[in-house]
Amino acid sequence: MGAMRGSFRLTSQAHGRGRYALVGVDLEDNEDVQIAVSQSSFSWLRESHPTANIDLATYADFVEAARAGAEYALLQISMKARVVIHEIRFTNVDTSSEDVKYASAFAVWDALGQQPGVTPSIVESGIRFP
Repeated sequence: MGAMRGSFRLTSQAHGRGRYALVGVDLEDNEDVQIAVSQSSFSWLRESHPTANIDLATYADFVEAARAGAEYALLQISMKARVVIHEIRFTNVDTSSEDVKYASAFAVWDALGQQPGVTPSIVESGIRFP
């Protein structure tokens, strides 16, 4: 397996709630599971907020959720890889940490071209990760 790229955009209106998140990842073979988040993951914010302070600490909840989703995805298919999360997009109204986790998992599976038999699902109380 060489270097691969994947992304996933969650856009859903379910149970009276909007959900949005977009996560992009780069993935390559590795002897262990390693998850990194690029400093440029939120650089898209500069398009509308040129003077915004954009660093990973500002969006720590989304950063941790993206890491958790990538790790979850690899564990579900028993794969070891290095994942670099290069993009995390959100809205102030329709994005939660679990939305980012969900999008991150599906972005990893997109890069790999495979999913486990059972995937997370959107339910009335939120997102269920089996």
